[in-house]
Amino acid sequence: MSSSEKEQKSEKKTEKDKSQKKSSNVRFENGDYQIQVNIIEVRSLKVSDDSSVDPYISCEILGQKKSTQKKTKTLSAMYNQVLFFHFPQTEGTEMEMARISLSVIDANTYTKDEQLGFFEIDIGNIYSRENHELWREWLGLTNPNSIEGGLCGYLKVSITILGPGDTLPS
Repeated sequence: MSSSEKEQKSEKKTEKDKSQKKSSNVRFENGDYQIQVNIIEVRSLKVSDDSSVDPYISCEILGQKKSTQKKTKTLSAMYNQVLFFHFPQTEGTEMEMARISLSVIDANTYTKDEQLGFFEIDIGNIYSRENHELWREWLGLTNPNSIEGGLCGYLKVSITILGPGDTLPS
């Protein structure tokens, strides 16, 4: 490994360490929280029979669940749909422990809807970032029901968390 490669690896490790320290130092106040989840796009969904599916995205945060519109017969789709979650008078400790769960689901007419992919992230991970947001990020989806394992598609999202005293970035 060359010295420049070692330096780059060291810089990445330092950035990761700073991010982890920053995340653990996040302080959640008691009060009102709003979370905006912009579902932008899903791409390269993998299904067992290589047929197209009717995907929609479901998002769950602290027991509240919202979904996008369904797209038909596709393995990649544009959504550009924002899901708004409001948590009035929420304990800071509850927000600190909360997670955002995103599921890509195949809508079925005659059988139970089937989960195609899944991603979960701690709210603290996002709240510790600049402007408390995850901006236009591609997330790798996994399918806990698949015996094959590995990635089963990608989901592009933006997530913004506003807590007591926070303002929208300009």
